[in-house]
Amino acid sequence: MKLMIKDKVKDQLVDERFELVTLIFYLAGNYGYYNESQARYFRKLDAQFSSFKKHPAIIYAKRAPALKYIDPEPLAFNLASYLKKVDDKFMLINDFEFSFDCEVAKHCVMENAVEFIKLLNDFYAESKFAIFFSKHTKYYQKHSSLFTKQVLNEIIFDWFSYYGMASERMRVIL
Repeated sequence: MKLMIKDKVKDQLVDERFELVTLIFYLAGNYGYYNESQARYFRKLDAQFSSFKKHPAIIYAKRAPALKYIDPEPLAFNLASYLKKVDDKFMLINDFEFSFDCEVAKHCVMENAVEFIKLLNDFYAESKFAIFFSKHTKYYQKHSSLFTKQVLNEIIFDWFSYYGMASERMRVIL
């Protein structure tokens, strides 16, 4: 199976929103995203962005009120999944609702999301993350290709229709 997006084969599954948000949480000391097989890439991240560890977005990611109730990985994932990029700024999509079981965590995230997104946009501009991301397109394509071969091609997507899920509406985020 090839991943199709608007009738075009998508050769890069890596999403800039997720790379940016997880980088911020990584720099804040949440190493749940670290993977030994990608140590070289993480050394590049450290070399490029470690000077930003005192940036307000990183400090926020260390002290986010919702972290009292949920782990950093689901917090970062939820924040990234409800962002969209317009021009060179990220903003929350309309009609979003964070998917946490804990109502207090959901309230904390929703209450503080606007502040975090402002800090995220500042970090994005100041760190020149867009340049880093575009320079690593081949790396992302390579890992997207491996993921497609080793995982996506092994999934029987018709199985999901039995449970009422439309496989053509599914999205993969690396």
